[in-house]
Amino acid sequence: MLDCGLDIKQILHFVPLLVVPGFQVSKARSWSQGGDRRNRVPDDVTHELKDCGGRLLVDAAPEFAIPATGIVDLSTLDAILISSYSCMLALPYITEYTGFRGTVYMTEPTLHIGRQYMEELVKYVERNPKTNIASHWKQDSITRLSPVKQSKVFLPECPFPHADLLSKGRLKNFSSIHTGLTTDFHTPCIMFAGHPSLRMGDIVHLIELWGNSSANTIIFTEPDFPHLDALAPFLPVAMRVCYCPIDTSLNFSQANKLIRELRPLHLVVSETYTRPPVLEPMRNDLTIEFEPSPLTYKQGEIISLPVKRQYETVHMEPELADTLEPIEVKPGAAVSMVTAELVARDNKFILKPLPKDSNLLGKRRSDGSVLYRKPYIFGSPGLHVIVDTLKQQGFSSLKVEESEQGAIIHLVKEDSLIQVDGTSTHIICDNEDVRLRLKEVMLRCLKQL
Repeated sequence: MLDCGLDIKQILHFVPLLVVPGFQVSKARSWSQGGDRRNRVPDDVTHELKDCGGRLLVDAAPEFAIPATGIVDLSTLDAILISSYSCMLALPYITEYTGFRGTVYMTEPTLHIGRQYMEELVKYVERNPKTNIASHWKQDSITRLSPVKQSKVFLPECPFPHADLLSKGRLKNFSSIHTGLTTDFHTPCIMFAGHPSLRMGDIVHLIELWGNSSANTIIFTEPDFPHLDALAPFLPVAMRVCYCPIDTSLNFSQANKLIRELRPLHLVVSETYTRPPVLEPMRNDLTIEFEPSPLTYKQGEIISLPVKRQYETVHMEPELADTLEPIEVKPGAAVSMVTAELVARDNKFILKPLPKDSNLLGKRRSDGSVLYRKPYIFGSPGLHVIVDTLKQQGFSSLKVEESEQGAIIHLVKEDSLIQVDGTSTHIICDNEDVRLRLKEVMLRCLKQL
């Protein structure tokens, strides 16, 4: 499964969660329906709806639209690949309520940013809960460091400018408007606050507080939310409104340039990106260019990726290499068993020594003793090696019959047979003690790690 995001835009249909009650939004009037009485909705539905600036909003705790769960049984998924921090917000729904037991893959920056985003959403909603539960309205009716900043890591100065601003007192952070903001607030200033939907968080109170002054300005930088819809419950406002979206996505020209530079073996894109828009059929510049044709997918479609790579290059740390004891299996070739930690990062693989933790050194029996791993047996011993080893272990009366398929060793005194071919060895014996002795002989003829 690729990505599992929440449809955050759905919260634009809800009344903002007030940090401080008693302001304009809380005084919005309930929705009054008109028209034909036969088409009127029940009163319990109208009590859950508010008329805010001419827009109909739900007066309830905000809810989010999770991914469609009816397309495929999510408990049968093997893995989920997360491409962006904004596309992982539905993970708790999938891991807790669908029976999913697979693996989730994402980059480390995506993990940290996505976790912070989740924690902020939960914090915003929980600290200003709604006293009523509305349900009638549902009826059918990090980027990486740049080289310049990397070099600053080894210098006695902050690699990021905001750290320098913090040390000089030019930049101050507050967990909420109740934690010292009023006593340490000076104007003019720039205030960063969330949530960008203007439906929850401290921004709700700040707009109520500063919205009536033309000396103030609100700047929207999040491209995922229509700023006019977000601001609707607070209208009219005297403050200036600026929409300056910081869009980190790629346009078609940038995407095609990036594809030419990376030269991937395979490219998977949405089918809509391979043809011009319906209203502008001649705009071939609004398509993804890739030779040969890229693999395309549609919503709900399952595709098979032609990735057939069998081997990967793995680097081994020197500390681990020093502990290996290779055994030569043939001239010029040696093998060794390796027990290590495999670290995969940036499509590179590194073998590192295991942490020196007693819990990781091996499994233990119920009495506390260490349960050592069985050795790895390999090799294909020759017939003369088996015969010589049998004689060394006291088996003297031997008869050997060779054929094209292999050989049969008859132990006359023990009334046993050993069948040897190119791929297997069979011991035929009725005496259990003799069979175990023959087993030990065969193990001596093999190599082990």
